[in-house]
Amino acid sequence: MVLCESLLEQIDACGKARQLERAFAVLGEMQHAGVRPDAVSYTCLIDACGRSLQIERAIEVVQQMQQAGLRPNTAAFTSLIDACGRALEVDRAFRIMAYMAQIGVPPNTATYTSLIDACGRAQQIDHAFALFDHMQGLGMAPNAATFTTLISACAKCGDLEKALVVLQQMNAANVPPDTITYTALISACSRTQ
Repeated sequence: MVLCESLLEQIDACGKARQLERAFAVLGEMQHAGVRPDAVSYTCLIDACGRSLQIERAIEVVQQMQQAGLRPNTAAFTSLIDACGRALEVDRAFRIMAYMAQIGVPPNTATYTSLIDACGRAQQIDHAFALFDHMQGLGMAPNAATFTTLISACAKCGDLEKALVVLQQMNAANVPPDTITYTALISACSRTQ
């Protein structure tokens, strides 16, 4: 168990350092040590691919996961959507969300937050707000990360007015803003035209 956790931490660290080949090597070490990768292992590797903007490789990891007899879960697909967002492949992110529905994997707040982030990165603010409204319509309450991501999307588009509206909604929902939220608001102020 300790070996597995240590190897997962290594995969995560490699992903954050954008050392993708090393992350794959750690997964190989894990298998060589007789530790069967689980959904968490594969999800860490998907995240590492996303941080390196290697979407095709991330999709290959999902396929490897399936070949290993593991069904990709919400966390794995959320990491894949996040990877698409980082690479500005918003259409692909929406297709992944549709595929999740098709195979019966339910999205969660983190999934919607990642998709909102993808829209924000691509400056598709109307899509970001539509997703925000849609998730609430499904009964999913946005959390601090969701509100902050939407504020950040507004900042990327230079729309301070909308960012402040989102902050008001955040306060009305009794979700306290944090340092990241205020940083996103400052960014919106600096980008306002």
